[in-house]
Amino acid sequence: ADPFAKSWDAYIHPSLESVPVWKRTMPATLGWGPVSFGSSTERRLQTLAVLSFSLYFLLPIAVACWWWTLVLLVIPVTMPLMLLYLAFIFALDKAPTDGSRAPVLRGRGEGGNWWRRYADYFPITLVKTARLDPARKYIFGYHPHGIISVGTFACFATEGVRTLDLTAGELRPRTDRRGFSSLFPGIEIRPLTLAANFFVPLA
Repeated sequence: ADPFAKSWDAYIHPSLESVPVWKRTMPATLGWGPVSFGSSTERRLQTLAVLSFSLYFLLPIAVACWWWTLVLLVIPVTMPLMLLYLAFIFALDKAPTDGSRAPVLRGRGEGGNWWRRYADYFPITLVKTARLDPARKYIFGYHPHGIISVGTFACFATEGVRTLDLTAGELRPRTDRRGFSSLFPGIEIRPLTLAANFFVPLA
């Protein structure tokens, strides 16, 4: 049977098959829809994981980092170090534009449980439709996306996303195999974003 004969929602999340579309989009306060704070501990942790990478969480952190930077700049003892640090991140550090520094928060192994919950909240599945030679270099385009780029982040900046390998004849997403590297071993990936996103001191 062709797995894509079903709707994508029902294919990725079979439990939604029996839920009417209007209930899937109802506000969380009515007890329906994908947002829930009380159905289970796992669901609460998934919601918290998504909140940790949302504007509600990231913007206050960015403001706090800039505030502490200004505080440290007016303290005579810390001012020289802060000036050197700011010179480094704004003028000398090329990693935000050339990808030379490896990501540290991808979450491989047991450390990836947080990002696994992030991806499972929606849920997001990374689908492999072709084999890629790890000896070559590739550019992947992702469009359209929102401000946070949830799909890009889950699939290419973390190792938490569930996977589906159509080249191997798989018909259902696998939760025991996570992340881009499990589908494309040997290919190191670097998501590209605005360089200005890396110019938040102390973040």
